[in-house]
Amino acid sequence: MVEEDVASEQTRAPGRAVCSGYNGRMNDIPGHPTAADLRRALGGQPASDQGRVERAYRMAERAHRGQTRDEGSPFIEHPLRVALIVAEELRRPEADLICAALLHDVVEDTQVTLAEVQETCGDSVAHWVELLTKEKVADPDEKRRATRHYLWRIAEDSPEVLLLKLADRLDNLRSVGVLPDPDKQRKYLLETYWQYLPIAQRGGAYFYEQYKALVAGYIRRHGDELRLRLEDFPELSGGQETRRQA
Repeated sequence: MVEEDVASEQTRAPGRAVCSGYNGRMNDIPGHPTAADLRRALGGQPASDQGRVERAYRMAERAHRGQTRDEGSPFIEHPLRVALIVAEELRRPEADLICAALLHDVVEDTQVTLAEVQETCGDSVAHWVELLTKEKVADPDEKRRATRHYLWRIAEDSPEVLLLKLADRLDNLRSVGVLPDPDKQRKYLLETYWQYLPIAQRGGAYFYEQYKALVAGYIRRHGDELRLRLEDFPELSGGQETRRQA
């Protein structure tokens, strides 16, 4: 039995409260940040660090120009939100982390190379961006295995790159409600439960509780259309999950 097929019955489960600040409604739209928002968040940082972040932002904005997210918003809003999660929610405004947050998708999704990232932002940022770059795999079973290996490499490398990955996933999870395809929404929630919750525990209680609350909130309100039941996912309600593959 594959993990994604464990929750196969159709009835809705009893609900549970979700975290403050987000209620998991599928029609919620994530914010639309600008570079000015990030500048304000980093206003207390040294001028040299702000300059590095500005260069990273310009590289990301040029690289992603013309790209859009699934719901139609400019792609650059996603790395901006990830950078703001790191700077504001996690209170980690270090320049290397913010630069990597801004550039985490450029090698995977644009023509920018790791060498260009290294030249612009340095070795640490380039190393983290390399780790955050996913291999493109078409076969579903191979993709699950590739995702496990990808997450394992990140978790074993450093707390900083794990923090970046978890912040990236948090923004994407908050954006699930604006995905136009319910099957993609369902797949994303299942992947978060089975593959991301275990590493979220390693990244600290903030990510772990946010992930659980968001996934539970979506299932609670939209379980019928997503073909998911809350009681099929014990970890979301404080229970123990024993079915994950090693």
